[in-house]
Amino acid sequence: MMFQNFFDVLTLDPELMPAYPPVAKNRAQFAEKYLRAMLLEKNRNLTYSKNNPEALLPQTYFEEVKNRLVDTGHIHSFSAFLNAFRMG
Repeated sequence: MMFQNFFDVLTLDPELMPAYPPVAKNRAQFAEKYLRAMLLEKNRNLTYSKNNPEALLPQTYFEEVKNRLVDTGHIHSFSAFLNAFRMG
């Protein structure tokens, strides 16, 4: 995969992903293209858009992101999201 050769989100912290001008104008646009490409590579029936995020809704996806934070410290901003739901 072209994107993974540029920045491997499987081993590197996705929050450190830089922009990739050949396919996007900024980092956020590149991250969205990368996500779409990875989902399609995993399963041709998985699609993602901001208006239709169904591919990311299963509990298993949430747990994988949470485990990545705990195991590697990657996606540190996700801890702020989790803390927003912790009670006292």
